[in-house]
Amino acid sequence: SSATDKCCDPGQGGRHTSHGEDIKIAGVPAYRVGSSRSLIVIGTDVFGYTFPSLRKIADTYAEAGFTVLVPDILKGDPLTPEMLVGEQRPAVFGAWSPKHPIDEAVSIFEAVVAEVKASGSYDTIQVQAYCFGAQCVVKTLETGAAKAGVLAHASRCTAPDSARINSPILVNCAERDHAFTPEIRAAWEADFKQRGVDATFIDYPNTDHGFAARGEGDENSMKQKQRALEESITFFKKH
Repeated sequence: SSATDKCCDPGQGGRHTSHGEDIKIAGVPAYRVGSSRSLIVIGTDVFGYTFPSLRKIADTYAEAGFTVLVPDILKGDPLTPEMLVGEQRPAVFGAWSPKHPIDEAVSIFEAVVAEVKASGSYDTIQVQAYCFGAQCVVKTLETGAAKAGVLAHASRCTAPDSARINSPILVNCAERDHAFTPEIRAAWEADFKQRGVDATFIDYPNTDHGFAARGEGDENSMKQKQRALEESITFFKKH
């Protein structure tokens, strides 16, 4: 069930010394790194914008030639992997979820994208999300606020959501995913194909929901995480 969300099992956050800076934008804290006119805005999973593994991903995108912005879409209330160990997980997640309606997170994300767009500092704005943040990508692609987007093991998405997307999208898929199920994926693929949407689905063998955002894990998970990062960079450079 969603209460035992696997994205809440990221290994640990890993260790990472950030290369960027903490700023405020559209009234919320955010992490920013890079100095390019091509921007990527990331919608986070439940571990939030300070999670070391996510900041490392942001820094990797910056090294590839992008500016990256990771806003706090969780109102300063992220979960930590330690909170979700063992039997307490369903209770902890069950108490946290109602305080974080996805519409609120999406509104925060949209406000951040609108502010950077209005600033005129960027030639292109693209979006990425992991798990919880997936609807941030769906919404900003739907409204045209972002030019293209990447999802990794999306949560809180339904089969009809694909109809809202007309822009280029890359969907990085875990082999085992209770949230972005094979049924949802098949419906998305069929819809995109029928409507001629520029959509790419990539499979990462023997991976679980959450793999692309994990800080640590077995050799295969880390190898597939790296591959997902490289595929995402290739996609962003293309668009």
